[in-house]
Amino acid sequence: MEEELGLAWREALRRSRIHLERLSAHAPDYLAALKGLAKGAKISEEEAGLLDARYEIFYSAYAKEAGQECTSLAVFPERSAYRELILAQNWDWIPGIHGAWLLFESPDFQVLAFTEAGIPGGKIGINSAGLGLCVNGVFLPWDRWDGEGLPFHARAWMVLQSHSLAEAQEIIRSGSSPCPEIFSLDKKMKRFPSSARPHQTCALTPNHGVLAHANPLRSS
Repeated sequence: MEEELGLAWREALRRSRIHLERLSAHAPDYLAALKGLAKGAKISEEEAGLLDARYEIFYSAYAKEAGQECTSLAVFPERSAYRELILAQNWDWIPGIHGAWLLFESPDFQVLAFTEAGIPGGKIGINSAGLGLCVNGVFLPWDRWDGEGLPFHARAWMVLQSHSLAEAQEIIRSGSSPCPEIFSLDKKMKRFPSSARPHQTCALTPNHGVLAHANPLRSS
């Protein structure tokens, strides 16, 4: 963070503590998992929180460089050569960072999710209820690392834990977000792409069975 953002270690940890406060207020279960990660990795909770907060910290710093967003797409069975739903995205994060696919299992529920080191949940994936999730990070002038609301990684993980499309939609719509983000949900023949900004949410629908989405301010 010092190399990329010029962020001193003391200031980075201060921002982490604010992030932990947000999780305590809005996602206590996610916070418990993050504390478990810190204990297992033998690092402080502030250090673990800093890793989890990197979306808000980096995106608020890069907000002036708009135009580097990810792209997600969906092709419905009637338009697909395979006659099946196709859900895909690219991942335009910092080059060279490695991620992993993890399988989370409970007796009656499973989630296959993509994540990065230091993030206890997943942010892209599918679950056994038939939900698929893609995400787009976006740069907008009002990005704030210390903004009110549910942090991005916790919200994405809560969506992946949803048992229904309606439940996932409510998680996306509810409350505010420190930074803008785009969630693209699929469940069988249903599609709900949603752009969540700090204090509002908007939704788009597919056009003739196809949807590609990269910029939250445009619907075409």
